Amino acid sequence: MNINQIIKTKRKELMMTQQDIANYLGITTPAVSKWEKGSSYPDITLLPPLARLLKIDLNTLLAFNENLSDGEIKNIIKIIEEKIENENYDNGFEYAINCINEYPTCVDLIFNAVLSLIAYLPTLPLVDQTTYKNKITKLYSRLLNSEVPEIRKEAVNYIFTQHIENKEYEQAEKIIEHLMTDKKVLLGTLYMKKENYLVASKLFEQRLLENALENHNILNNMAKIAHLENNKEHTNKLLNKLSNMINIFDLMDCTAFVPQFEIAIKEKDQEQSIILLSYILNSMNSKWDINNSILYSHLDLQSANLEDYSSFIIPSFISELKNESEYDFLKNNEDFINLLKKYESN
Repeated sequence: MNINQIIKTKRKELMMTQQDIANYLGITTPAVSKWEKGSSYPDITLLPPLARLLKIDLNTLLAFNENLSDGEIKNIIKIIEEKIENENYDNGFEYAINCINEYPTCVDLIFNAVLSLIAYLPTLPLVDQTTYKNKITKLYSRLLNSEVPEIRKEAVNYIFTQHIENKEYEQAEKIIEHLMTDKKVLLGTLYMKKENYLVASKLFEQRLLENALENHNILNNMAKIAHLENNKEHTNKLLNKLSNMINIFDLMDCTAFVPQFEIAIKEKDQEQSIILLSYILNSMNSKWDINNSILYSHLDLQSANLEDYSSFIIPSFISELKNESEYDFLKNNEDFINLLKKYESN
């Protein structure tokens, strides 16, 4: 981290505001804001009192001791684990803390040390595990503002789990705010523990549907890549998995045929294109009973008019079939013409 990131991180760890810093140093709050944004830097005369205020030394404030190579970190972790295995957990933990105190802004060191300490926790009696879990939670709290999403997520998940185990539900909800990505699963877990099953179910079902649609798109693209690589075996296997997933997660039936249809179009296979197009249009014209799915029974999907999507999706799809050049090879095909007429009139 640069000096601006160190100032901001340490200030937050001490639960101080920018105004607190400004008042202590006899400067303006906007000046502190500029430091944290990196648009200006503290005057050299302010560095010693600033370091004392943030409870760090000048080397840390100026990031002189923060950079460790991957090799150095691996060596420290190796010593931590050797001390735990050959001496005891206390000695390994103490060594880890000493190293972290020497390099307090080295996020990778803190993260890897914590992972090793957690891995060896089961070797301790349950009473001692609880004590060390609380200490590890404090270490993880230093990673909540990490710029690495994976590290921040790991920290949030661990601290959240500890709060849930301790029935500290308000703290658990607050910690979720540190996540930059989707929070539904953790919030669902929280509401389930609070016995608010309706809200928990809605959150889980929303995430399930979002994941299903996202994974559908991923499998679809993987099948396209396999086809572009002329790997028919992989293409067919991926399409089969895609079809199974659609059935499992109660997605629109027509989406099972779309990838195969796109491949048939690229290959200009008239017969296969017509067969698949017929399946797609028939499926589009059918009622999608997602509101009756047990997977989404708590979601209010009626307002989205998902069951009547055919009224707006079919005209758009037929317009594309008529006007896009990639379908030109079908436009004189009698079955293709009849299909369009049939669904235009519906």
